[in-house]
Amino acid sequence: MFNAARGAARGTIGTLGLKGESLLRIPLKDLPEQYTLAQLQQLWETDNIEDLESLLILDSCLAIPDRLVSQVGDAEITKDLSLRVANIILPDGSIILQDDAPDEHNTTSRDKAIIHVRRKANLGIPLLNTLLLGLPSSRPSSLPEPILLTLISFSSPSPYAPWTSPSLSCVASDILAKYTIQTLTLPFLSAHLLTTIIRPLFSVSKPETITSSGRKAMTPSAPQRTGTENLQRSRKPWKYEAVYSIAVFAWVVDNIPASLISQTWHLFTPPVLTLLDDPSTPIRIQGSQILSRFLPHMSATLLSQSGLGELFEDALTPTLLFLPNLTPLEESLELLPAAYNALMVLCDVRFPEPKQDVSTSTNLTVRHAEEAKAEVPDVKKERLAFLDRVMRNGIVTSYSYAQEHPSIISILLRQLGIILPKLGIHAVKHIRDILPIVTLILTNPFSPSQTPLLLSAILALRAIVLNAWPRLLTQDMYRLEVLKSLCMCWQNVLRDDGDMERKEEKIEEVKKEMRVVGEMMIKAGEAAGVGIRVEVERLVEGVPEVGGLFGM
Repeated sequence: MFNAARGAARGTIGTLGLKGESLLRIPLKDLPEQYTLAQLQQLWETDNIEDLESLLILDSCLAIPDRLVSQVGDAEITKDLSLRVANIILPDGSIILQDDAPDEHNTTSRDKAIIHVRRKANLGIPLLNTLLLGLPSSRPSSLPEPILLTLISFSSPSPYAPWTSPSLSCVASDILAKYTIQTLTLPFLSAHLLTTIIRPLFSVSKPETITSSGRKAMTPSAPQRTGTENLQRSRKPWKYEAVYSIAVFAWVVDNIPASLISQTWHLFTPPVLTLLDDPSTPIRIQGSQILSRFLPHMSATLLSQSGLGELFEDALTPTLLFLPNLTPLEESLELLPAAYNALMVLCDVRFPEPKQDVSTSTNLTVRHAEEAKAEVPDVKKERLAFLDRVMRNGIVTSYSYAQEHPSIISILLRQLGIILPKLGIHAVKHIRDILPIVTLILTNPFSPSQTPLLLSAILALRAIVLNAWPRLLTQDMYRLEVLKSLCMCWQNVLRDDGDMERKEEKIEEVKKEMRVVGEMMIKAGEAAGVGIRVEVERLVEGVPEVGGLFGM
């Protein structure tokens, strides 16, 4: 019955080759004049039938509702067709973008597999929309779980999910939105997705640092791994077979009601730690991003009692040193922001800041950070110790290894602007380590040609002044170093003869931020009882062009 249609479908697919991902519908002349859903169901009954051909025929036929003859039992057939389509388009291990492909899969075959999967999806997702919502027999009150699994796999566009696209995501999300009464329930989220789908996929490769109940293991019960396990496909079905598993897990994290977290948190931790433990850059990034979104659902008490707070910190910290030249620069630029963001979220959840921060620098006169630290409660001390570790093991250590890479330094400087306000006055203990990072950039005569790096340095300096001013302004060595660096940078910016368009759009922003820092220095100096205004006035007398820097 569909021989002509199958021949036309085969010709359409063969003509495209690897040129495109969307397929044109079969011409009307090659389709039967009439057909039923039962007859369309038979498209897959013949052996050695190509799924893509059958999907194209089904799509072309359903696009002409006038030729579709209704029959008793169409609702059940529609359900069967929907299940078949959902199973066909669910991505499999033929596409492995998260890691280096095994030897038997070269780049060409993988590219072909990706195009093939996308073509099936471009037909399958709209077909599911038609079968479930567009036919007279459509709109069932609930959907089979395999269909929901496929829709979830396609519902979030991501560079790490090459099988979907923004348009497919929109269609899948629209269908899911009509079944939230089914999807956002404990039986579906916990019993089905987390327990039946996710848990078995991640159970073999979970780190020994965690127990089967999702808590911190007191001592690893299994022998130390040698590293070769990461290369075994059988140990990571979530990575090499069910490639959609991370997308599904992320969807659960994003959609599970907060009221269900207390009953299911132990099901989340093994997959998260497995992702953070994987050597693949894209997977580590996804692990950090998922953890950042999951942590706000947890409490400080739970993180402490289960030992997960320490585990998450230990899992994230090594990523801070994924730096060139051991790690490709492009990968480092993606990894570092994701890891730092996850650590900052962990800090705020694990050690919530007190309502009244007695260490805020604006409420202090000049005093040592150690004196202020003695006044704060234990949670605050633990929070400060955590931030100190991130500063030492992350920012300072990373700079010593990657200072020849401006793009990495820009990331570290931006993180300074986030961490220093959390430290408050206690940032003073790090001045000796972080101030040279900033002043070296400010005094570099070529910095105006690297405006993103220069702007990051100025914003970092503003954070240093704002939070560490009691010591920064009262220590002659630090104060004079900052003034000298600001003046040299200001002169370099004024003398820069770079592209005029760049100067108008970027340099003006740099100058604006420098003026803010200059005026902050004067106000902070006056608050600290330092005669900095006199020093600046003398400086302006000798070098009049720096007057604009300090509002003089």
